Amino acid sequence: MPRERTWQHLGFTSPYPVSITFLDGSVYAGASDNLVYRLQDDGKTKVTLGAGFPRERASALVTAGGAVYAGTGQGVFRLRPGGEPWARTSRTSSSTRLHAFDSALYVVETAAPQGSLRSDDGGESWVRVADAWIEHVVRFGDALYAVGSHEDRTLGSTLMRSRDGGYTWEAVGPVVGRFDLVVASGVFYVATGPGGVYRSADVGASWQPVNHGLATLRTYALATDGADLYANTWEGGVYRASLTPRPSPDATSAERRVDYQIPVGMSLYSTPLHATRVGTEARNIDIMRVGGALMAHHLIQLGSSVVISLDSGQFRTAIGRDGVMVFGEDFPIEPSRGYVVNALSPINVTMDGYPHGAVIEAPEGPSTPGAGAWGFVVAGHVEGATTLPMGARLRVANARTGQATLTAVGAGREFAVPLTDLTRGEVVVEGDVLRLQLLSRDGFVLGRASQTRVGPAELRQANVLLSLSARPDAGRLLPNYPNPFNPETWIPFQVADPSTMIVTIYDPRGRAVRTVDLGVVDSGFHVDRGDAVRWDGRNDAGETVGSGVYHVEMRAGDAHDVRRIAIAR
Repeated sequence: MPRERTWQHLGFTSPYPVSITFLDGSVYAGASDNLVYRLQDDGKTKVTLGAGFPRERASALVTAGGAVYAGTGQGVFRLRPGGEPWARTSRTSSSTRLHAFDSALYVVETAAPQGSLRSDDGGESWVRVADAWIEHVVRFGDALYAVGSHEDRTLGSTLMRSRDGGYTWEAVGPVVGRFDLVVASGVFYVATGPGGVYRSADVGASWQPVNHGLATLRTYALATDGADLYANTWEGGVYRASLTPRPSPDATSAERRVDYQIPVGMSLYSTPLHATRVGTEARNIDIMRVGGALMAHHLIQLGSSVVISLDSGQFRTAIGRDGVMVFGEDFPIEPSRGYVVNALSPINVTMDGYPHGAVIEAPEGPSTPGAGAWGFVVAGHVEGATTLPMGARLRVANARTGQATLTAVGAGREFAVPLTDLTRGEVVVEGDVLRLQLLSRDGFVLGRASQTRVGPAELRQANVLLSLSARPDAGRLLPNYPNPFNPETWIPFQVADPSTMIVTIYDPRGRAVRTVDLGVVDSGFHVDRGDAVRWDGRNDAGETVGSGVYHVEMRAGDAHDVRRIAIAR
């Protein structure tokens, strides 16, 4: 039987749900009576969330940045942590096709011009990112995936992929359904409508049904918290399928106790049991009373300074200090799956639970303080610029080895760059200099490079936490794209402080042909098409200018810069 086991009915059949999402241990469902409900206690409790809601059907429910968002015919509404009332965002037109990933929101614009919009600030502002209808966006590895279409702009059953933060999309292959898409532990799940739920463990190359236990196959919405998969069925209620084994104390699966040691330094780890309790001489954690699943922050409470997940097609990282998780994301520690942990001293662990999996032994001769490490994390936040391009990336290079790693900067401007070698080769040694450089998704260098030296304390912790400045050192123009161009080009720029900015374009004879008053621009890097200066090759009178080399002049406060661009008709 597939690892989803079987579906369990959680009730909620009247009014029947039309959308579903998951946040902080509760299932949220938009229902046919134009209200939103919160299901708690495995569906035994149903709480109405009506204050501030427009009594409009919540055709889409998503979570982003710790809040619940509802897509309705009257726009997008937000429910902050802590409860009601709902608040309307700046999106007031029809938003029944609303989606989310990380902290970003996506909405499909069905009115002309059709396409997809994105918001990174909780729905307060929206930018156009695609001409296609992109729906059900998920992240897997270093790419985004979605259900949508590519050329004809009509909704289709195609799995799409974007490697640049959602600006351009390519078709990966056919997908068996189009109503919802989620990914959990490296497996894609799709709601097919009348055909139930299908899964793909090979990024869409093949799909298999996982419908055992569903009383009806009419499935139109999915949600997951990583440990469980939830399905909303048409007039059949909400179902849950466990993605990880749940304890079942019966004669064939008796609870057991295992004692083992996590060695000092970096090691590979897999939990030997589906844990119900875990502890050391200093701390005991009742897993069943704190969420029911062993999590990364529990290993940090026991003494780990770093926990890295090797699953889900990407590295996920949690960093701790003195038993408290201080950076990264929390995630389940699932039985029989591999993780990298760093212990500051040997951790003698006692675990109670139900059999599943085995401990992956640490390598012989684990790393000791002062020796090289085969795992290390560079993490922190980007600060100092009001405007940072969407899809910005961070390049971390070891000056000694020349090895470089590129990772995306998160929507909250956080970054975590795991440097690992699972063959146990050293990735850093004491004294190594790590150089950090911010880049736009198109390769523009954003500000000056910075560097940090790995000392004995960082090596012992197997991580370094940094605050990386992205404040430009001066105002200047950046290379336009495309160049030469016909008929239009985008002229990126950077400013160190908020300033009133005017751009003037001069023809080959030195005559001003176009003036663009940008008003007050924020400090930072304005390189995306939505932020850069766009010139359509026309003068102030709207007339097309001829081929040749033109000069662009910017004035922003005390900053002044000139750059050449070329038109090739």
